[in-house]
Amino acid sequence: PIPCVPWQSQTSGQYQRRVHGQALKSYSFPSGDSAQAGSFAMSMFLLTGEKTWGVVSIIIAVWGRVYFGCHYLSDCLCGTLLGLLVPRVLYTLA
Repeated sequence: PIPCVPWQSQTSGQYQRRVHGQALKSYSFPSGDSAQAGSFAMSMFLLTGEKTWGVVSIIIAVWGRVYFGCHYLSDCLCGTLLGLLVPRVLYTLA
């Protein structure tokens, strides 16, 4: 699946990448939403030892980004890994 649908412009006749009817100005790698979910998950785990809500937040964020066509799965996986890594490194350094 492609992360956004190409539409033909009414005025220029050129194809543009659009998400929900709005033209894209840039592409995003990695997914910031998935990175935020990963960061939340790791922070919750490090502070409380609880994994459940962190895993649920990651699943919802990744599913939503891929389902709505905003990112490829690889964007979301890399974002999640980045989000998991940063709090862990900062916690280790502190």
